[in-house]
Amino acid sequence: MKISLPFAYPVWIGLLFLSLGNSLTLFAQQTKAKSEIVVNDTAYFDLNRDITEQLIPFEEIYQIALQYSPMMKVQGAMANSKLEAFRYSKVVALDNIYPYVNYAQGSQTLLATGSNPTDAFQLSNGTRWGFNVQVPLSTLFGRHNLVQQAKAEYQVTQHQKSVVALSLKRELIHIYQDLLVAQRVMNARLRDEQVALTTYRVTEVELQQGKAQPAQLSQISTIYTQAKSYAERARGDFMINYYDLEALIGTPLRTLMVK
Repeated sequence: MKISLPFAYPVWIGLLFLSLGNSLTLFAQQTKAKSEIVVNDTAYFDLNRDITEQLIPFEEIYQIALQYSPMMKVQGAMANSKLEAFRYSKVVALDNIYPYVNYAQGSQTLLATGSNPTDAFQLSNGTRWGFNVQVPLSTLFGRHNLVQQAKAEYQVTQHQKSVVALSLKRELIHIYQDLLVAQRVMNARLRDEQVALTTYRVTEVELQQGKAQPAQLSQISTIYTQAKSYAERARGDFMINYYDLEALIGTPLRTLMVK
């Protein structure tokens, strides 16, 4: 009595592996496409390694952020504005001193008329020059206070600059660590998506050959959809942290890669 099962069994196995191979090939192509999207957005980084290992040390990143961060640029501009106001306060009293030079022709008699009280003591010809000084009492007695006020405002901006620098460092630490965690979560979710997709393809083959039920494929399809959704969300979280860090530092992260 001949049994055809031994001959049919290798054929079934071959079909299974052929279908599985096609599924894995398709999966590899999809994974490569997704990987390329992320790599293009993250500019040359190897996402299979912790991105922080590919960047210069954190303290160096912080020093660069102190120079290029928009937060520090705004604070620096405010400090410069207060510094100039402080310098101007030292010479503001000169606003009340008016130099003059004029020339007149006439007799050598003294002027008896004129709009200025000093005209009565000026000759009516020749060149005359000098200064008119009219200093309000508030300026005379309050100038020291105005200078000290401008100096104090400048010092406040200097202290504020230190506070902003500290706030920048703390925020930088949080986003830096969030980026590292987001990358790890993203890679884990991508692996889950890969496993779910492979399982789904295998179940499709088994369903065609009567080895699985439609309900099983539906259940696995749901699992794959969830895994894909989690992977997309994890990828989005990673990119948010990536661009947040880049914006906070004020320079592209690719310029901070280890040489």
